[in-house]
Amino acid sequence: MRALLFLFLAVLLLSVGCRKDLSSSSWDAHEITPLIKSSLSLDNLLGSDIVSKNPDNSLNVVYKQTLYSANTDSMLKFKDTTFSYGTSLQSLILSDDSVVHAITLGMIARGQGPAGSLILAFQGNSLALPAFNNVSSSDIAVDGGAFFQSMDVLSGFMDITIKNTLPVDISTLDFLLRNDDSFGGGTIASGNFPPIPAGTTQVVSFPLDGKKVYSKMLGKIVTLNTDASAGPVLIDTNNAVTAVIKIRDLKPKTATAFFPDQDVFDQTEGIRLSALSEMMLSEIRVKSGDVKVEVFSSIRDTIFFHYEIPSATLAGVPFEVDTFVPPAAVGQTVSFLYTFPFKDYIINLKGFGIEAGLGKDLNKNSFYDPDTVNTLVQILVGSIKGKNQMVTLALGDTFYVNAGLVSVVPEYAVGYIGDDTLHVGPATVDINMFDKYVSGDLDLEQVKVNFEVKNGFGAKLAVNAKNISSENTKTSNSVVLSNAEMNSTILLDKALDIPLGDSKVTVSDKIIALDKSNSNIKQFIENFPDQVKYEMDVALNPDVPSNIDFHTVLSTPPNFVYNSTGLDATMNIEIPLSMIANDLKLADTVDFSLTKSDQSENFKGGKFHLLTKNGFPFSTNVTIYMLDAANNKIDSLFTNGLIPAAALSKLSGEWKVIEKTSSQISFDVPVSKMENLFSAKKLLLIADFNTAQPNTEYAKVYSDYAIEFLLTGDFDFRVTLK
Repeated sequence: MRALLFLFLAVLLLSVGCRKDLSSSSWDAHEITPLIKSSLSLDNLLGSDIVSKNPDNSLNVVYKQTLYSANTDSMLKFKDTTFSYGTSLQSLILSDDSVVHAITLGMIARGQGPAGSLILAFQGNSLALPAFNNVSSSDIAVDGGAFFQSMDVLSGFMDITIKNTLPVDISTLDFLLRNDDSFGGGTIASGNFPPIPAGTTQVVSFPLDGKKVYSKMLGKIVTLNTDASAGPVLIDTNNAVTAVIKIRDLKPKTATAFFPDQDVFDQTEGIRLSALSEMMLSEIRVKSGDVKVEVFSSIRDTIFFHYEIPSATLAGVPFEVDTFVPPAAVGQTVSFLYTFPFKDYIINLKGFGIEAGLGKDLNKNSFYDPDTVNTLVQILVGSIKGKNQMVTLALGDTFYVNAGLVSVVPEYAVGYIGDDTLHVGPATVDINMFDKYVSGDLDLEQVKVNFEVKNGFGAKLAVNAKNISSENTKTSNSVVLSNAEMNSTILLDKALDIPLGDSKVTVSDKIIALDKSNSNIKQFIENFPDQVKYEMDVALNPDVPSNIDFHTVLSTPPNFVYNSTGLDATMNIEIPLSMIANDLKLADTVDFSLTKSDQSENFKGGKFHLLTKNGFPFSTNVTIYMLDAANNKIDSLFTNGLIPAAALSKLSGEWKVIEKTSSQISFDVPVSKMENLFSAKKLLLIADFNTAQPNTEYAKVYSDYAIEFLLTGDFDFRVTLK
């Protein structure tokens, strides 16, 4: 009907704009013109996309509507999974250094007066030695400038080793280490040694915790006392008391120094994926997403950092990044954001349980941890590299990292997705199949509807569809679907992890065929619904014990899921066009615009004739209204134009069209109506249908049924020559 009226109006508008041949200044003209001739079948009227043909050439209307769809996008929504690690420098290590100083027997003898001269004279001979008292050394320069300028020591030691090669025992030895006088001369360490027998060595360690140490230091043997020899001993003036001063294991709070290569932080974390509810997943393949590493540093040296997710691999290679943060200025912080694509990575979610496979004790707890689920491992190591450059570092310097996975969409997951029951609805789905319906009745001989449920999850499902109703909001009428199978639990096997066609899996499906013998689906459709309402419960894994543990999940994963596959519930409607229509009224509103001709013609009025040959088994009353932009009626073009039904006969028990019925609709178009047409912005098209056969018997519609029409115009013009 809509296509027919469009063609009719197009010809009407064309005819009004035609210019006549001029030979005088003004005259009246009359014209009778055939405007259009055409034929319309059901394909033209309804659209070939919803019309199908049966073997006997009778027609069906087919329509598919998705009621519900759920996939892994809704089930596996991952929040950004990151860990934040903030630290000040936990430790700084400086290189060890040592200084050697010897006090020989000759040096001691020179300070002993006549007795000392005797000792020097007996070089190479034997002589009984007296006790030496209050021997001291000169200042021993200890220069650490090769590796630091200054430091506030958090911890560390000064080891003083005394080796006694004198031929007598040392009874007393006091030692002192202080900063050089140019740095204030403050004492760093002091103490005494126990007796040191001849030919032996003693070591005393002095803690330096809390000391302020400069690169230039002075050591001194303050007091050295020896015992007398037990008798004559061989005199060798090269025999000595040798002091070795070693500063070791220095960990400063603050230092200006040449720092050796060292890790200043080393953090390994097991990160549990959030928002997985009762799921236990052992593996994920990433469809899209990124790794984000955001760093802030106030450290006045370049920090080289290594970020690794050993449990995420691409082609067997773990995800790892090595980059650096440049030095911060004094009192300032530098920051950088690094983003790395994470597409196609496979994430092993066994946590530290991956250690055995890697052959690494990642968290350094001296054993390989057992498996778990939903957990990945991240490693962050920050280092400074020796650059033969003196820098100032302090444990108060900070380094902050926010690192992890962002915007991750899984392509695939394996494990256990839980046993939740998902409640859907009450939900409403719009149906546009009957959007032209206004009122009246349609009795369909048969209606076939397949409710199809497809399961693309690698998990069994139990579906309970409840309160499915056909809603006609124009009439406020509701019909609740009744069918024994639809009103019970629908069990669906899990999909198979085998691609099929364009699908990543082989879905499991269940089709419930409804017709008038097993349900009230006929009344459901004859209600002309513009909405379908429903509720649905979907239970996951109804066959899996509720107390399943993760060991079972890891050894025999019960589930898998793919992105964009899941649960789909659709309603497939097939209506054989065998019907009884009783005052079935359909309406449609179409946009419309008519512009006046700029030619020198004045429309004086006329009459239009629509000649039809109807080959359909129903009669139609057609009315057309003109509307303004707000859908208010301006005028009617014509009302109740009757197109009689085709002539029918019952052949082999079927009502069939045997002859098209001719008819004519004539209507006047005066000047006022023509002006209203110029003002109209829309047209409201209304048609009432009634089947021609007895209202207790059905008539089919066949593919060769069509309506022919011829539109002619009989109108007058006033033509003025300009």
